[in-house]
Amino acid sequence: MGTELEFLRQFEIFSKASDSLLSRLATRATTRKYGSNHLVVRQGEKPDYVYFIRSGCVKVIDTHSWILYV
Repeated sequence: MGTELEFLRQFEIFSKASDSLLSRLATRATTRKYGSNHLVVRQGEKPDYVYFIRSGCVKVIDTHSWILYV
């Protein structure tokens, strides 16, 4: 669980959160892996999750209706 807490604490929103809160969040988190050019979310759609990128890169395309690819 330690590495999950360290990962979450990197983000400013969680930087001052207690270990107890981060532990609860980490137990609810799911790691997902996406291949190249996988469409994750499109502007205007309500996402089911919040995404934090552990490794790799993300391409955001803004063409009036942006698309987020991993």
